[in-house]
Amino acid sequence: MASSVQALASGSIAAVSLASLAPASQKLSAASFNGLRAFPMLKQRPTVIRLVAASSRRPPRISASADAETFQVVSAVIAEQLAIDVNDVRAESKFTDLGADSLDTVEIMMALEEKFDIQLDEDNAEQIVTVQHAADLIQDVVTAKKA
Repeated sequence: MASSVQALASGSIAAVSLASLAPASQKLSAASFNGLRAFPMLKQRPTVIRLVAASSRRPPRISASADAETFQVVSAVIAEQLAIDVNDVRAESKFTDLGADSLDTVEIMMALEEKFDIQLDEDNAEQIVTVQHAADLIQDVVTAKKA
């Protein structure tokens, strides 16, 4: 029996004629031949790619909440940096809702570090979303510095 080998379009797998695969006593039809089942060593496992949106990251959990004095100072610094009224700055306000872009957020964090004479951890500072998160983080750092 003559076997004919053809290169498939991808060029990485060769197809062998059905006649060369089956012994003379066994007949295979094109309907019973199911792709790579005849070649288990050529099976490729599917690659699964999992994408995680940046917005799905949660802000860091902060154990203590900021006292009223710390919150007022944080609100005043944010209002000054963004040139907005301090009454517009609420605990649940997001920096983006207040009109801050990424550069403004960095400048706010730098001003808060200077005001409280502290150094904020870069990873936690990048994940702060709301004014309350910022005040809580600063309260934690100030408390840890005093201890």
